[in-house]
Amino acid sequence: MATLRELVGALPAGSAPIALGLDAAFRPGICLDAAGRPFGLPLDWTAPVGQVEQLAADPGWGAAGMTAHANAGAMALRLQGLGARRRRIRRAGAMISLLAHALTGRWVIDPANGPGGPVWPPPVVAAVGGGGGALPEVVPFGSAIGGLVAAAARCSGLPAGLPVAMGGHDGACANLGALACRPGDCCLTISTSFVPRAVAAAPVPGLYGYPVGLTGWASAAAVVWAGRRCDLAAAACDGGPAAVGGMRHLALGEAALAALAAGLPLPKGALAAEPRQQPARCRALLLHGWTPGQVYAGVVREALGEMGDLLDRVAAAGLPVRRHVATGGLAQSRFVAMELARMLGLPGEVAPGEAAARGAAASAAVVAGWAPDIEAAARALAPPPITVRPPR
Repeated sequence: MATLRELVGALPAGSAPIALGLDAAFRPGICLDAAGRPFGLPLDWTAPVGQVEQLAADPGWGAAGMTAHANAGAMALRLQGLGARRRRIRRAGAMISLLAHALTGRWVIDPANGPGGPVWPPPVVAAVGGGGGALPEVVPFGSAIGGLVAAAARCSGLPAGLPVAMGGHDGACANLGALACRPGDCCLTISTSFVPRAVAAAPVPGLYGYPVGLTGWASAAAVVWAGRRCDLAAAACDGGPAAVGGMRHLALGEAALAALAAGLPLPKGALAAEPRQQPARCRALLLHGWTPGQVYAGVVREALGEMGDLLDRVAAAGLPVRRHVATGGLAQSRFVAMELARMLGLPGEVAPGEAAARGAAASAAVVAGWAPDIEAAARALAPPPITVRPPR
């Protein structure tokens, strides 16, 4: 609500929003109790690989397995085994369900955060207690979910009744905002985590994913905290604090390009396994005579290499990629964009910043009557991408 108030205050004089679109990072297991109070299931929850494989092969998920149901698998796994604690749950959903509820009073979810279609699969219904009433209603991208309730209007400074539109999962919104929603497209988010999302016409067995755009299905995987590790490496390389600004990355990127142009080698093993190990790893390399440009180049190249391994898995599953579009804060660095093109071995595109926000805004534009559908709205909102070619 504070962010909305800040945005309203930053609008040009005489302008006002006429619709609001939602975009939320996926966080399954956000619940409401009988009194309507929100609570979350444990943040440190992880599903053992064997459990995921077992559910993926469970006939209750349908012929295509769990991969045909977007984030419903994560929802079911988080809810399973709650036992008597399940009675505390009156509503079970995701972060976007809580946002929609706070803004409009409705308990809803989009297809990407939810089941990948209009209906929750039986394993999720069973995990929540056998009745579907506790699960959020699935609302298509670009649909009006209601008007801003009075309490939200007071907190945000927006007018009561302002139309709220269903945007979606942050990854689905990023693909939309980067205009990467058609089969053969791949949106590469290079931000806090590095996440490639390659688009097919239908779910790909064995690959996790969710719907994007009007008809696409993005198979997604993540190099978790890759960007955070690059942030910490940048801070260690210039001796600054851990909070890293974009200018630091840009300056170190130029130093990295200079090191590569001079033919200097890059250190092996510069990328740490965990963020907390990254500063010490970089400081040790600097003490052994590596320059900040070399160390930073090594960290970024290894992080992109891990994302390349995920792209190899997509290719092995038979999902062809013909076009790559990068987005995210680190993608705006000339060095990172050139390293990405080098890794791919072909030209790529860099979408202007805030692709996920544009994806959410596309849903608001549809509800406002500016465009007939979310893809048309995204095309109208998106500035031209920049083409980056691999270095010679």
